[in-house]
Amino acid sequence: AVISFSDTGPGVDKDLIDKIFEPFFTTKPKGTGLGLATARRVVEAHGGWLECLPRRSRGACFRITLPLKEK
Repeated sequence: AVISFSDTGPGVDKDLIDKIFEPFFTTKPKGTGLGLATARRVVEAHGGWLECLPRRSRGACFRITLPLKEK
C-alpha cells in the first residue's frame, strides 16, 4: 500500500533530504527534530519505508510504502 501526502509550505531543500530523518535534526526554532525520525521508525517497524520525494514546485511531499499481508 502506498500513501502520499504533501503540503504547501516552503518544502525541503535538496541538500537536507538525507538529514531530515535523523533524530534531533530540525530547521524550526522550537522544533525537537523527533517527528520524522519517529514516523520513519514506526513505518519501518511495520516492514515499510518513509521517504521524502524531490520537490517539484512548492511544499514537501512524503510517501509511505507498506507491505500488504496475505491472509
